[in-house]
Amino acid sequence: MFHTFRCSLGAFVVLLLVLCGCAKGPGYKVVPLEGTITYKGQPLQSVLLDFAVENYRTSGAVVQAGGKFKAVHSPSQLGVPMGKCTMRIGWGGTTGTTPPAEYAELFARYGLDSAGYVFEVSKANKEFRIDLD
Repeated sequence: MFHTFRCSLGAFVVLLLVLCGCAKGPGYKVVPLEGTITYKGQPLQSVLLDFAVENYRTSGAVVQAGGKFKAVHSPSQLGVPMGKCTMRIGWGGTTGTTPPAEYAELFARYGLDSAGYVFEVSKANKEFRIDLD
């Protein structure tokens, strides 16, 4: 009888530890990343940024006026996971509109179906500059 109780208690403790571990959130560090993105010296606008780091959930950003962006990882976390990051660009203009013709080369080189722009995220950065040519 006591042995059955110990086994049940042990299983309960293991389950509790697993559940507590899951409640802590991701097993990786997410750091703030915001700044400005330009293409051929001009601030981008009406584009979406997709930040993929290794095998983690992606982060995203909507580029605002002046090329300003702020990465969002989840509703409760701003930023991107630390590590080698690949950024890709998608069109974020008004529904039914197409990107300007001058963005064709931009999407060919850095679009969602491309190799993207690769950089390292090693710390929080609120003045990050991405200058694409």
